[in-house]
Amino acid sequence: MTTQTTNQDLQRTGARVLTNLLSAELPEVNWSLYAPGDFTQCFVPAHLGTALLIGQADSHQAVRDWAEHLGARVELCHGTTPDTRTIVDGIVVRVWCAPEFRDDVTASEG
Repeated sequence: MTTQTTNQDLQRTGARVLTNLLSAELPEVNWSLYAPGDFTQCFVPAHLGTALLIGQADSHQAVRDWAEHLGARVELCHGTTPDTRTIVDGIVVRVWCAPEFRDDVTASEG
């Protein structure tokens, strides 16, 4: 995408990326596609710090599955939140789950 990209361009591309992601045989996540409005410049060019398409998973395993599908790695955002991010067709896609749903720590650690 270029610096001339509009809010509508981002929304259209984001919707296409989401449609493609929904066709994958992966754990279900709750997706949000943000409308940048007057802040288009925050999303173009794409950088991993600003996600336009965000999916909230219900387990760390689901985040790992999505990361594998997206060719990304899982990191712990803020030290506790499983999170994966990548750029698909100029759109930053983020999948994460709440720390209380992590399945990679024992009950005594969490």
